[in-house]
Amino acid sequence: MTPLEDILEIIDQTNAQDPRMSAPEGTAAVPSELLRGFRLSLVCEEFAPSADDLVKIAVRGQTLESWLFEAADGTAPHEGVAVRESRKRDHSANRVSQIMAANGYDEKDCAIVRDLVLGTSTDESGRAQLMEDLNGLVFIQFHAVDLLKTYPVDQLGPILVECLSGMSDEALYHAIDQTEDPEMIKTLQAIREDISLEKKSIAYIDC
Repeated sequence: MTPLEDILEIIDQTNAQDPRMSAPEGTAAVPSELLRGFRLSLVCEEFAPSADDLVKIAVRGQTLESWLFEAADGTAPHEGVAVRESRKRDHSANRVSQIMAANGYDEKDCAIVRDLVLGTSTDESGRAQLMEDLNGLVFIQFHAVDLLKTYPVDQLGPILVECLSGMSDEALYHAIDQTEDPEMIKTLQAIREDISLEKKSIAYIDC
C-alpha cells in the first residue's frame, strides 16, 4: 500500500468507531463519520479527479473523531456549540496531521492539511476552494434535496443560499448538471447569478 492508502485506511478504521449510525435509504446502517468520509472522497473523485494527496487526506479526515465532542443530551447554547465545533476541528486537524507525520509526510504537507481541515488555509493553489466546493457538493447531493422535500423552498432557500455561497461557479454548475430537482436547480442558478468574479474565475491545482 502507498502512504496515502495507509493514511486513508487508518482514518477509516478510526471513524468506523463512531457510535452514531446513519442509514441512507435502502442501505444498512454505518458509522456516521465513516459514511461522511466516503461521500466526500466519492464526490472528490467525480468532481476533481486530479486533486492531490493532501486534498484527498483532508476531505477523508475532515471530521475525524468528531463524535468525541458531541454533547451527551444533544443540546447546548449557541456559544457552547461554536466552541465545541472549534474544538472538533482542532482535534480532527491535529489527529490527521499526526497520522500523516507517522506515515512519511513532511512538516510542510502536514501543516497544509491541518489548515485545510481547520478552514484557515491561505494557500493560493486552489485546495481551500476545492474543500469548500466538495463540502457544498456533498450537502447538495446527499442532504439538500431531501430537505427541500420537507420544508417549503421559501423557508429553506435563503438558508441554502447562505450555506452554498462560498462555492465556486464551476462547482455550482457541476451541481446543477447533476441535480434533477427543479427547486434545487432554481436555487443554485440564483446563487450563480450573484456569485463574485473571484468565484467565477477559480482555478484548482493541476496535479
